[in-house]
Amino acid sequence: MRVFISAGEASGDALGAALLEELIKKIPTTKSFGMGGPRMRALGFETFRDSKSLGVVGLFEVLRHLPRLFRLKDELADHAIEQKPDIAILIDVPDFNIRLAKRLKKVGIPVIFYVGPSVWAWRPGRAKKYARYIDSLLVLFPFELPIWRKFPIDVTCVGHPLVDEIRQTEHQPDQSPRTIALLPGSRNSEIRRHLPTLLATAKKLREQSVVERFVLPVAPTISPKMLKQEIRNYELLEAVELIQSEAGNLKPKRAAIRQSLVALVASGTATLEVALLGVPQVVVYRVHWLTWFLMRPLVKLNYLSLVNLIGEKEIVPELLQKRFTVENLTKKARALLVSESERHNMSRQSQSIRTKLGANGAAARAADAVVKLYEKLSTVESHADS
Repeated sequence: MRVFISAGEASGDALGAALLEELIKKIPTTKSFGMGGPRMRALGFETFRDSKSLGVVGLFEVLRHLPRLFRLKDELADHAIEQKPDIAILIDVPDFNIRLAKRLKKVGIPVIFYVGPSVWAWRPGRAKKYARYIDSLLVLFPFELPIWRKFPIDVTCVGHPLVDEIRQTEHQPDQSPRTIALLPGSRNSEIRRHLPTLLATAKKLREQSVVERFVLPVAPTISPKMLKQEIRNYELLEAVELIQSEAGNLKPKRAAIRQSLVALVASGTATLEVALLGVPQVVVYRVHWLTWFLMRPLVKLNYLSLVNLIGEKEIVPELLQKRFTVENLTKKARALLVSESERHNMSRQSQSIRTKLGANGAAARAADAVVKLYEKLSTVESHADS
């Protein structure tokens, strides 16, 4: 089986790698190529374009990169069409990948979309458009199914891979030295918007003697040299440890987070990862003011973080846009650091969302769906030949 995959950013690379591993188990002759990252390459993936090529978020920010993103889409589509895969698997990054899907479907390449666009959160009208270009949709959360079943599309809830990757254990951080985890995001644009405020907060908390050291996991898409320079600007080189993980090995990163008393986390998949590790957190996020101004009226949600969305209540505090300041973040982080009971309560509530994410085996179920479509197509093709 020949598979074209479009996986943008570090999270897409992780999803793609878990899926590829299961596909190879089921069909050992599987060959894969397209856009991916180091974890996918470790499994033999032929990288035509690297996943970090899509490290842009926010409407206004994307506008500035549109010419490059359109070129990237065309290059990927041309490459896939030339290589004639049996199936195309497009992972997350919906606004980019749906345009790619349109090109691929036009020439008859079957499309599987892995991670459903957040039509349950905003722009629900997208569902009808997406359904026209997708043969099979794999979603992560059960609450997404009713929305998609209104349309003629094969949709399967496969669950979230993090449930498999992170075992449920009690949060027992190292008490000495007192440590905070800093997770500013996996995109360069997120680092620029979040890291200065996180580091300024870190410096203030250290000066107040409520914390001694910090750990900062480094996404494969981010330059450690750039991070060190920013840390040096805040005179925190001795206090901040960069945690780098080799492709496919997230144990150092997760061990560092688990040993932290509190995590300060940019909204995204990382908030779910931290919650499953049982670590109390404060969620932050900032986009360009124009992006926020244009998008805020379209978003029909009370929360932004996955933890609160899945829990359907405020489990972790969120500091967004203008509320994301050094003063506010210091206050929220300090409240958790000085109160063991608050940390324990948040840790317990965070881990409770595990049951809402479904059973283990998400990547295997996703691979089953891919194989099912492949076998169905093969049967149709063999009947047509006969």
